[in-house]
Amino acid sequence: MAMQKLAFFAHNWFGQLALHIPHPVGRYLVFIAFYIVFFFFLPLTTPVWDWLPLILLVTVFALNVGITIFFFKLSDERHSILEGTVDINSEERKTLKFYSKERENGYQWPLILITNIVQIGVMAWIFREIFSLGATGSAEARAAVAPSAWWWLAFTLHQLIVVVDVVDVWQIFAANLVFPTHSTMSPYVVDTVVILFRLVVFLIVVKAIFLYRQQKGLVHRFILTFGKILDTVEQAILMGKKIVPALIQATTYGPSRIRYGAVASLGKIKDKHAVTAIIACINDKDKEVRNAAIVAVGELKEATAVRALIQTLREDDKTLRRAAAKVLSQIDDASAIPEFTAALKDPNREVRRSVAEALEVLKHKQVIPSLLSALKDEDLEVRRVVARTLAELGDKSIVTDLVQALEDKDQEVRILLIKTLGKLGDKQASPAIVKLLSDEKNEVRSAAAEALSSVGDRDAVSELIKKLQDLCVDVRGYAARALGKLGDPAAIQPLIETLKDESNFVSSQGAEAINKLVDKNAIPVIVKALQDKHKSVRRWSARTLGNIGDTKAVQPLIDVLRDDNESVRRQTVIALGKLNDTSAVPALLEALRDKKYNVRKEAAHALGKLGDIRATVPLIEGLKDEDDYVRGAVASALGKLGDKTSVPALREALKDEDEYVRTYSAVALGRLGEAVAGTDLINALRDESAQVRMFCAWSLGNLRDKAATNALLDTLEDENFEVRNYAAEALGFIGDVSAMAKVKERMVKEDNNTVRKTLLNTFTRLEELEG
Repeated sequence: MAMQKLAFFAHNWFGQLALHIPHPVGRYLVFIAFYIVFFFFLPLTTPVWDWLPLILLVTVFALNVGITIFFFKLSDERHSILEGTVDINSEERKTLKFYSKERENGYQWPLILITNIVQIGVMAWIFREIFSLGATGSAEARAAVAPSAWWWLAFTLHQLIVVVDVVDVWQIFAANLVFPTHSTMSPYVVDTVVILFRLVVFLIVVKAIFLYRQQKGLVHRFILTFGKILDTVEQAILMGKKIVPALIQATTYGPSRIRYGAVASLGKIKDKHAVTAIIACINDKDKEVRNAAIVAVGELKEATAVRALIQTLREDDKTLRRAAAKVLSQIDDASAIPEFTAALKDPNREVRRSVAEALEVLKHKQVIPSLLSALKDEDLEVRRVVARTLAELGDKSIVTDLVQALEDKDQEVRILLIKTLGKLGDKQASPAIVKLLSDEKNEVRSAAAEALSSVGDRDAVSELIKKLQDLCVDVRGYAARALGKLGDPAAIQPLIETLKDESNFVSSQGAEAINKLVDKNAIPVIVKALQDKHKSVRRWSARTLGNIGDTKAVQPLIDVLRDDNESVRRQTVIALGKLNDTSAVPALLEALRDKKYNVRKEAAHALGKLGDIRATVPLIEGLKDEDDYVRGAVASALGKLGDKTSVPALREALKDEDEYVRTYSAVALGRLGEAVAGTDLINALRDESAQVRMFCAWSLGNLRDKAATNALLDTLEDENFEVRNYAAEALGFIGDVSAMAKVKERMVKEDNNTVRKTLLNTFTRLEELEG
C-alpha cells in the first residue's frame, strides 16, 4: 500500500510533466534538462543547511522509484485487461481508468530508463553525502577527505553489478563495504543504506525482466487460445502493433482456429505489414480462414489483393464467392470488372445478388451490357438490384432495352424501370409507359403518370386525362402534373374538374397545371367556370382571370361580386384590382360596404390601385369602419389616390387607437405632401409604436419641411435603430445644414452600422449643400 501511495504521489507531482508534453522526444529532453539543472545547483545548497543536499537527493530518489513503480503498475493492469482477467465491458474496468492507455503511452520505456540511470547517480551522491555528513571538522575539512564523485559513481556501479549477479544474491544482504578509515559514520547506518539501495535496484531489474517475459508469454497465450471469440480478437486489437509480428507468424500455424484468429485480428488492426500474410491466407485450405482473410482484405482496402479475390470468384464455394464480390466492390479496382460481368451468370442466385450489389456500389458504365442481360435473371432480387443500378447510372443508350424490360412480372422492377426512364427523359419510351397507365397495381400506374411528366408527348394526353378519374389519389395527382408539363390546352377543362377533388394533393396539382396552360385564349372557358357550382372552381377562375390581366374579364368578374361565398367575392375583388380598369370602380365601391371585413379590405386596396378619385369620399367614410384592417387599407388607398381633400381625415386617423391604422395614415400623409400635416407627424414621432414613429420620420422627409429638423434630430436618440435610420435619412432629404453638427455628433456615438452609414450619407449631403 505504501509503495502504491508513493507511485501515485510521484505521478501527480512529478510524472504529470511527461503527459503534458505531446512528443516523446520532448518528454525525454525535459526530464534530462531537469536532472542536469538539479545536479548543477545541488552543491550550492550546502551553505544553506548541511542536510539539505541529502534531503533533496532522497526526495528525487523516492520520486524516481515512485514513477518506476507506477510504470510497472500500468503495465500490470494493461496486461490484466489484455489477458481477459478484466472484462472489457465490465464495471471493473472503470476502476482502472487511472491506469489509462494514454498514461501508459506517456510513460514509455526510454523515460523509465532515464529515471533509473539517474537513480544510479543519485545513489552515488547519497553515499557521498552520508560520508561527508559523518566526517568531523569543518565543511572544508570534510570536502578534503571525501572521495570524488567519480569514485562514488564507480562504487555504485560495482554495487549494481553485485545486484545483477543473481548467483550471489545473498550479497544483497551483506555490507562488504569498506569506507575510508577516517570516516566516523556508523557502520550499521552505512550497511543499512547499502542494503536498501541494492534491494531497490534488484527489484527494479527483476521486475523489468518479469514484464518482458510476461509480454512474450501474453502474446504466446493469445496465439494459442485464438478462436472465434470476439472478445479475444478485441483484446488482441488492444495490444496493437506489439502483437502484429506474432500474428503474422501465427497465420502459418497448424491449427486452423489459430490462423483464423490471427487473420481476423490483423484485419482489425489494419497494419500494412500484414498484407502479404493476409493475402496468402485467401488461398488457405480452411474455408473459415479464407473467409476471414477476404474480410480482412476488405478492412485494409488493399488493391494488391484483387487478383486473389478474382480467383476466388471462380471457387466452388458460394460463400467465398459472395464474400469476394463484396470486398472487390470496396476496393473498386477496374481490373476486376470483367470478372464481375462473368459472375453475374453464376449458378448460385445468392452469388449473383452479391455481384449485382457490388456493381451497384461501383457504378461503372462499362458493365451496362452485362446488367441489361441480368434484367432477365430468374431471381427477383437480382433484377431489382440491377434495375436500381441502371437507374443510378443514367445512360440514355439503354432506353430501348429498358422499354423491353417493362414487361417484368414484378411490380417493383417495373416501377424502378419506369423511374429510370423518367429520369433519362427520352420520349421514345412514352408509348410503353402510357400502356402502364392501365397496370393493375396502383404504384405502377402512379410511377407511369409521374414519368410521363418528363418523357410524355402529346399522344399521352388523352390517356392522362382518363387517369384524372383514377381511383388512386397519387395517379390522379401525377396525371394532373404531367398534363400541366405537356402543355396541351385540351387538358384545361378536365383539369378544372380536378379542382373539385377531395384530395388536396390532386386539387393543388390540378391548379398548378392549369396555370401553366391558360392564356388569353382560355378566357371563355375560365369565364364559364365562374358559374360552376363548386366554390373552389369559382375562386380559382376569379384568381386566374386576374392573373391573365385581360379587361375582357371585368364584367364577368363584376357579376360574381354578389357570389354567396366570401372567399369567391374576396378573390374577385383582388382580380378586379389587378385588371386596372376604372369601369370596375362602382362595383368596388359597393364591395367597400360588404358584410365581410376581408372583402371590404381588399376592395379598399383595389380602389387604391385603380387611383380613381371618385373613390375618395367613400374611402374617407371607410376610415370609420369598425375593423382595424379595413381602416388601415382605406388609409393606404387614400394615400395612393393623391386627393389632398382627404388630408384632414388622415390627420385625424393618425390618432387612431390601432397601430396598423396610424402607420398607414402616416404613410398616406407623406405621399400627399401637404405641409399642414407636418405638426401632426412631428407629434406622432413620440408614438408608442416604433412602426408609427418610423413612417412618420419617412413622411417628414418627403414633406421637406425644415420645421421638422429639431424633432428629427431628437429622434436620432430613439431606442429603435430603424426609427433612427429613417430619421437620419429624412434629415438628408430636408437638407437643413444647421443639423450638421448634431448629425456628426450622433454619427460618432451610433453603434449600429446601418444607421451610422445613413448618418454619414446625410452628413455628406449636408456638406455639399453648405459648400
